[in-house]
Amino acid sequence: MDYKIGQSVVVKDGVIAIDYKDLDLGGWQGRIIDIDKADADNGETIIGVAWDSITLRSIPNDYLEECEREGFGWSEYYLESGDVKPTQPRDSENEVEEMIEEIERRMDWLYLGDEGKRIRAVIDTAESEDEWEQIKAWSNYLQKKLKFPFDAVVIEYQERGPLQINDELKVVGVEMEDEHYGVIVQCKKGRKRYDFPLCDLDTANEHSSNFQPLNDYRVWFANN
Repeated sequence: MDYKIGQSVVVKDGVIAIDYKDLDLGGWQGRIIDIDKADADNGETIIGVAWDSITLRSIPNDYLEECEREGFGWSEYYLESGDVKPTQPRDSENEVEEMIEEIERRMDWLYLGDEGKRIRAVIDTAESEDEWEQIKAWSNYLQKKLKFPFDAVVIEYQERGPLQINDELKVVGVEMEDEHYGVIVQCKKGRKRYDFPLCDLDTANEHSSNFQPLNDYRVWFANN
């Protein structure tokens, strides 16, 4: 059968994903974006299908996460023409774009593996994707997760101020949130007290239970 770019097709029952053997693509639907009549070893036409929004919404998280880790695309797929059949469209291309954006927001940290899952879990508690809301979500999380007081060391060069790289401090607790510097903690050095950005600190003891949540926060702050 001759297919056309933009035509809607649905995958036939029993077609298994080549790169994910436990995934049955039967019933997945989308629009043709590419046609290559010379690419298949058996002479059959290869077509690229961009999944519609309904299919995208139903894609298992395990598959999405593996695609993110391996750098594979998940919004489209290439199949032999015999694996699909014509059907009627069931959404608009604008709905597809909106669903892709929603999934991308959900998956944007998963390339980091377990660390990315932990980061995503924290920012999912924010009231919105707004950076300020995410900072507040981190503040709430860290106040519950970190054990205060704890020994820390300054790990970033400071252009000004009394504290400099490699200074050792005792972190007493979370003081406030700042839209530019993130979570601000109250620290002590000797008899003096300071308010200092948590993103510029590391635990003095890498075996501390505070090490992982603090490191997750720094990774988020540095890449946000």
